[in-house]
Amino acid sequence: MPWSSSNRKKRFNKGWAKVRLKVLERDGYRCQWPVTDANGFPAGKCGQPANEVDHMNQNMVHDDDRLSRLWSLCHEHHNIKTQCESTRGKRRAAERRRDAAFFEHPAFK
Repeated sequence: MPWSSSNRKKRFNKGWAKVRLKVLERDGYRCQWPVTDANGFPAGKCGQPANEVDHMNQNMVHDDDRLSRLWSLCHEHHNIKTQCESTRGKRRAAERRRDAAFFEHPAFK
């Protein structure tokens, strides 16, 4: 489960419940995940019932809780997005470790 290892809940702003409700109402409680047709062209939005609100783009420095940066997602698409972000973060961390190890080689000392 993505939230099991996340510290995001600790960083929620005090007005998050109200912001979350505004986003869900704005989006009609429908998932805003973009879908494509069989040819890969945009075909609208998922439209399934949504009960989760997420930041459109992950920002490692701070969370931007402006309504324009948030969207409603169904559970399935929220999990997909979270897993992609997690995988991307793990890859970046592995690259940093690899790069650091490279420069620890005696040739660089």
